[in-house]
Amino acid sequence: MHLALQTLVGQLPTAALYALVGVGFVIVYRGTQVLNFAQGLLALIGGYFFYSIAISEGIPFWPALVLSLIASALLGALIYVLMLRPLMGQSALLLVMLTIALNIVLGAVALMLWGGATHFVKAPGAKVDLHLPGQIRITALDVAVVVLVAILLTAFAIMLRWSSFGSRMRAAAENPLLATYRGINVGTVSTATWAIATVGASMAGIIYGATNGLAPSAGNALGFAAFPAVVLGGLDSVGGALIGAGILAEVQGFAVSYLGGKYADVVGYGVLLLVLIVYPTGLFGSKEIARL
Repeated sequence: MHLALQTLVGQLPTAALYALVGVGFVIVYRGTQVLNFAQGLLALIGGYFFYSIAISEGIPFWPALVLSLIASALLGALIYVLMLRPLMGQSALLLVMLTIALNIVLGAVALMLWGGATHFVKAPGAKVDLHLPGQIRITALDVAVVVLVAILLTAFAIMLRWSSFGSRMRAAAENPLLATYRGINVGTVSTATWAIATVGASMAGIIYGATNGLAPSAGNALGFAAFPAVVLGGLDSVGGALIGAGILAEVQGFAVSYLGGKYADVVGYGVLLLVLIVYPTGLFGSKEIARL
């Protein structure tokens, strides 16, 4: 019983990370109809931005966080303007292949700039243990991560559902030509969409760097670990990303606790295959999304 409770609570920060990366997939897909397989590497680069600003330059945590998120937003905007915007309107397969190539390039750049060693981000509360009822132990950083991600995802959901920007983003994605006729600057909306998604990914990268450390392999590990959660929840649903992340993280946690660590990835991609075969739109995805 104790092991089950510890696993249930202990996997909440992992679920939060999956959700934070996953919502980037959702925002980019909803805003530009692009399935971005470079999301994990964008998270890694954002973590490295923070590490370089906070550690190398000696800037305190909160100013370093703001500066790194600004740099990440600029990176996301530049990626869209320089690489994706010239190809918008092309086939979905071409755009997916472009994001895969971008993933490889970003990994190579990270290796050249920061090397292959693991770098840890120093974050408040990382070493402060909290003792919960039932002999459950969790760090103050883990609690802060879960609360922060819940707030961010709520803000994202409100923005997409009820804000004027969310309406423009949906219009630009569904019919760019008609949106242009209605006075919507499709390029500006899509650029902002990529910037916002990259900021969310960077937050995940910073958190991952504080808990697991930053290394060139971490980007793919984080991005492809979160992807099954997005598919489970639905590619165009922020709430689905949250619920899918929670389900996936808990299932993986119990698999590790009772079967062993080597089963985590097997379970994650087993869930992905099952969802694609049985319910390809995901739990909350729009019905027009038939297959990946």
